[in-house]
Amino acid sequence: MRYHCKSAIIGKKNNKGVFLNEDKYLETAPVFVNLCTKNDPHLTAEIPFKFLEFEVHKVVIRGLDVYYLIPGTDLVINNLDYLDIDFDGPHLYVSGKQKKTNPKKREPLPSYLLKLLRKADETVGVGKFKKTFAKKPQKK
Repeated sequence: MRYHCKSAIIGKKNNKGVFLNEDKYLETAPVFVNLCTKNDPHLTAEIPFKFLEFEVHKVVIRGLDVYYLIPGTDLVINNLDYLDIDFDGPHLYVSGKQKKTNPKKREPLPSYLLKLLRKADETVGVGKFKKTFAKKPQKK
């Protein structure tokens, strides 16, 4: 089915189930797909306009740029014109049309993330290594 949206969040719920397929039991899990009208819905307080739930064994995403959110282990798909979702047996197929963004035109990291990365860089000592390796060896 085709849904017109700007972005989508795909994630797995904690419950597990069992799906019978030609005398074989497959482990399945409930998966949600939330459709939103703005990009990066995880950074805003926007509520998705459509909540979809499926009991699946595997999610197949074709031809789309996907961002993985570490804290919640969810997937975010931005810059969509539309999203096609097909549910076939224990599998969920996700495809659609997405506007490609130029890497140079992407939004910069938020300032709090930059500060955190700089602190991590200082504690690991990468800056010292950069200075050490940046110097050209002196000839004797």
